[in-house]
Amino acid sequence: MNEYGAKAEESGIANCKDFPCISVGGLSSWEPNPASPVIRSGPNGSCDSAMASDPKVFWDEVQKVWVMVYFGMGAGTGGHADILVAFSTDLLRWDKDPEPLYRAGHHPAGIDAQHAHKVSLLYDAEGTGYMYYTAVGAKGRGIALLTSRPL
Repeated sequence: MNEYGAKAEESGIANCKDFPCISVGGLSSWEPNPASPVIRSGPNGSCDSAMASDPKVFWDEVQKVWVMVYFGMGAGTGGHADILVAFSTDLLRWDKDPEPLYRAGHHPAGIDAQHAHKVSLLYDAEGTGYMYYTAVGAKGRGIALLTSRPL
């Protein structure tokens, strides 16, 4: 338990009985998995003590590991939303990196001075990585892009 207690946001998983699990008439076949939450809010002072939210999961074929990117907010982020990462071999137990993958305020154009969150990752055939995310700064809210090499 941390300073946010039950108000902290955490991320869990759900099971689906009938693919594609689309709600029909207000009824859904999604059920919470008892292993949830799989990404708990962090301890006091951590980068995700208030929020461990909006996870996206990818398979890393090279390292043979599941990679989750999510956004965290807490004392360790100074009140900003930062992009965090965790790793798993079974999708249930996750090892969180205590340091953000990307900290808000580091975009060269300054467009994410307040928050960097809701991330999506893509790689092209040449191996260039594209990280799209929601950036919030002095100019408002928008979509930002960082790449693994100059375009």
